[in-house]
Amino acid sequence: MTDSQSGVGTNYNLGNFKDAPIIKKPLSEDVQQFIWDHIGASITHDSLGKIPLILGMRVMVTENVATFCNVVNGAEGILQDIKFSVDEQNCRYTECAYVKIEGANLQSPSLPIDVVPILPSPTRFTYSPKITAEEHASHTSAKSCNIVRTQLPLLPAYAYTNYKVQGRSLKKVILDLAGSGVAILRTFKSVLDEETKTLYLAQYASL
Repeated sequence: MTDSQSGVGTNYNLGNFKDAPIIKKPLSEDVQQFIWDHIGASITHDSLGKIPLILGMRVMVTENVATFCNVVNGAEGILQDIKFSVDEQNCRYTECAYVKIEGANLQSPSLPIDVVPILPSPTRFTYSPKITAEEHASHTSAKSCNIVRTQLPLLPAYAYTNYKVQGRSLKKVILDLAGSGVAILRTFKSVLDEETKTLYLAQYASL
């Protein structure tokens, strides 16, 4: 199993997250790998099996971790460090991510100001093996089971759905207005300057 690889000028880490049946019987290695690689976010409630993590990348918090210091669902920050554990199969699991969130006003012991430790949190979903392809036929005889996935509540913060970004003020944005055929945008004088509004109206007035 590959959980990290070197890139030019970067250290790319693919964080695995622990999946365990609620009945506490460990998943077999092949089933675990299948769930990581093939079970979609719609089934796992957006709790991804693997997340690409690069130090210095922007990330978004997906849960209310610490409301008293603004580490809430939708908060963004810069990934500073990652801590892993290694199991007996030599698989690395992400145990903690350190994220700098401006304005958090949190000073944790031995950490710089605004650097917040983000710990994995559990998410439950049901794994139901079905005949989806011939190459996965070996899984079809297994019974459904409820899974608890322990995962960092983080996502890369470089693309958003309109639902996730609603109500936010963004300094820069590239919009896909043609994807679904429907787009609703509202400009506010208190947020957008006249040059930005003029550019928007000139480019998209015909849509």
